Amino acid sequence: MEHELSIIQIREILKRKINDRNNVNYVESTSKYFYLAGQVVYFLLSKDKRRLKQTQDISKFIRCKDIQKLKQNIIQFNLQICACFPLDNYKFNNAYGLINNYLENSAFDGNLFMGGFTSLNLISKSNNS
Repeated sequence: MEHELSIIQIREILKRKINDRNNVNYVESTSKYFYLAGQVVYFLLSKDKRRLKQTQDISKFIRCKDIQKLKQNIIQFNLQICACFPLDNYKFNNAYGLINNYLENSAFDGNLFMGGFTSLNLISKSNNS
């Protein structure tokens, strides 16, 4: 059973990981995975100016039953966005890599996903914050 971390602790750990320009890290827990997935989905939605109703767009992620389905949806959505916008942001690349390299599977945790989605975005923030 994984040690329960607060959202603040999860956020600080992930902040260090995605800001590391030599990132060779991995996500150690499902709680960090779901929080980071929410951050990545928000970042991708914010890059697609054609999407006016984010609630409709986020529903396909919230309906996922497990990590593998969520990961597939994020990959597919990223491919759609990349076709329109270059995503050469090292923070995004680190976060996206952490999500894609996560191998475990578990049931969807909507609370942590939405916590990441609604929190101040770590990927969009400047290094000064």
